[in-house]
Amino acid sequence: MENLPIFGIVAGIEKPPRLEANSLIPWWIGQFLCTRNAVKQKLVSKEDPQYLHKFLGGSCLLSWAYRYGYCYNKYGNLNFEGTWFDHFTMILHMALSSSSLIFAVLPQRLLKRPLIIYEEYRLHAIFFTYRALTVYLLGYFMPFEGTSLNRLMHLPAVMIIHFITDEITRRHGPNDPTLTTVRID
Repeated sequence: MENLPIFGIVAGIEKPPRLEANSLIPWWIGQFLCTRNAVKQKLVSKEDPQYLHKFLGGSCLLSWAYRYGYCYNKYGNLNFEGTWFDHFTMILHMALSSSSLIFAVLPQRLLKRPLIIYEEYRLHAIFFTYRALTVYLLGYFMPFEGTSLNRLMHLPAVMIIHFITDEITRRHGPNDPTLTTVRID
């Protein structure tokens, strides 16, 4: 039972198991097959023994499915109305990106393995999530409601975060500026 393939999960194995030529499954599905042991090896780590990051990730996926699968189809928007659930949802997403700090990641990007997380990418994810939270909070609390300053508050808040992410790229990015994560064509 341990070697049954699981569809839909790409594990960090070098080569996926080969499928027989007479198999009823198309050849390209073989790239998405891996064993239960490979999945377990990727999900169970010493860095996250309480599964905090995995729990937050699953919760954020459920939140995303609720907002885009249900709310968007029913209301035509994501249905953020300032309830405790809306605030909890935003905190949940911020907690997910911040909880990535418990993991040891590579200092630089591996060009041949672009899906492996590295320091610059992780810090960008944290600060861009913070940017979304900042815009949400400015929109919810509207500190200068009824004035033209209300709309102008978003620009400096977002630009400060972009300046911070540029500094992250300067410090943690590659020496060749054409190889950064966010500026590849």
